[in-house]
Amino acid sequence: MAKREGPDELRKRLDRLERLTWRLDADERRLRLGTAAMVVGAVALFMSFALPWLRGPRRDGSGFDVSPTLGSEDFPLRLEPRGLMTGWEMFGAAITDTRAILAVFVAVVLILALTLYALISDDRRFHLAVQVCAFPTPFLLPMVWPTDPESSVVVGPGAIVAFLACLMVGTGATLAKPDD
Repeated sequence: MAKREGPDELRKRLDRLERLTWRLDADERRLRLGTAAMVVGAVALFMSFALPWLRGPRRDGSGFDVSPTLGSEDFPLRLEPRGLMTGWEMFGAAITDTRAILAVFVAVVLILALTLYALISDDRRFHLAVQVCAFPTPFLLPMVWPTDPESSVVVGPGAIVAFLACLMVGTGATLAKPDD
């Protein structure tokens, strides 16, 4: 026959169940916030390619040279005559000219692919991979920023959005990481 519990034992049991419920609710909120941050960050990262990454004044419709830090000195990167260069244009130039900035774009595409898979998977390893890729990438982005003080080329909003989006994706992956 079952042992009858007194009021003190029932109170302790009820307190344990309430604490467990509160903890599960807090974990659920954390997971939802992390997932939302990963989604918003990934969308912003993808959309940053459509924004200007480099900007400068228009010069007679001929464009102008960007400092050789973006490529080799033999073949400097040229901005379009409209005075700006989007992320997609820089990505294309980096692929065709095999520039050092290709590493930035490869990292961004890798982050996007890993984030997509981490969102549909409950595997902790993919969340860790997103973190490993997303947190160092913002520090690679200064490779695409002009460093010549005499240059009229400035960083456009696309690179800044990509910088912030990488941090958001990494933070979201940290929050949304499933427990073991």
